[in-house]
Amino acid sequence: MKKVLLLGVTALMLNACAATWDAAKADTSKNLDKAEANLKETGDSIERQWDRTKEGTQKRWNKTTEAVKEGWDKITD
Repeated sequence: MKKVLLLGVTALMLNACAATWDAAKADTSKNLDKAEANLKETGDSIERQWDRTKEGTQKRWNKTTEAVKEGWDKITD
């Protein structure tokens, strides 16, 4: 009788462990998918910001160049 009871308890414990393991794997997979999506979104955001920074820098550089040329023209005339 004790052996049957011990076998039953062992089976229940193993079943609980298996269910916990499956849930842990599912949670890990879901969290990994979320992390990948967030990483892609962050990368896209950084790329957009970099493009905006380059455009702004180029505009300021062009204005600075024009101002220097105008200043040079005034000095040399």
